[in-house]
Amino acid sequence: MKDDQALRPTSLDGYIGQDHIKEPLAAALESAKIRKAPLPHVLLAGPPGLGKTTLAVIIANTIGWKMMDIIGSTAGRPLDLTQKILFLKEPTVFFLDEIHALRVPTQEVLYPVLEDGKLLYPSNFGVRTVDIVPLTIIGATTHMGKLAQPFIDRFQLQFTLQFYEIDELMELGAISAGKLQLDIGEDSLELVAERARGTPRYMNNYLKWLRDFDLYHKRDEPLDPTYVKQILWNKLKIDAKGLNS
Repeated sequence: MKDDQALRPTSLDGYIGQDHIKEPLAAALESAKIRKAPLPHVLLAGPPGLGKTTLAVIIANTIGWKMMDIIGSTAGRPLDLTQKILFLKEPTVFFLDEIHALRVPTQEVLYPVLEDGKLLYPSNFGVRTVDIVPLTIIGATTHMGKLAQPFIDRFQLQFTLQFYEIDELMELGAISAGKLQLDIGEDSLELVAERARGTPRYMNNYLKWLRDFDLYHKRDEPLDPTYVKQILWNKLKIDAKGLNS
């Protein structure tokens, strides 16, 4: 299993931070389960590396549906996206990362899907309305302002992810270090968290670098603050504020 997959939690219980999101999302998931209905469509906004993809994976795992993920810039023409949806054979979480990169005509394919759970499909006899499999669309964006308001409004669940506090990054880092089999103390974790700029992706990336250097140097003692500073600054050029050269 790749490091990124191994470090990614699979349930909301294991998801650190973003407390303002977790309870509303848990309520929506439980309600959908009780009602035996698809989860309403979800729009996740925020800077890169804060956990939007992880939340999409957690949603798919929680409801037990297949997940299909596409990057907005690679979705192609309107007909390409239409066919991708039309050919789905089972209930699906359809994750559109960087959804703002969809061209406007391609975005418009999703309007009837988001609104009515149907697809408009062009044919020789005009446009047909086609029923599709149960579908929850999750859009993730780092540029909410690039989406048209009518498009945004069709997502019932809208969440904006926030940068992490130091203590949240340390809690997340302690879990990741355990999965990486990295022996690192609290003081050293705090040094890494201070350089992660509020972003779990950076926290995990730095821990993976520390794991690699630890193995490379064939060390057999815990990672102390002096060693961590040496790797982060001397080797990776990451200063105390998380900035590189």
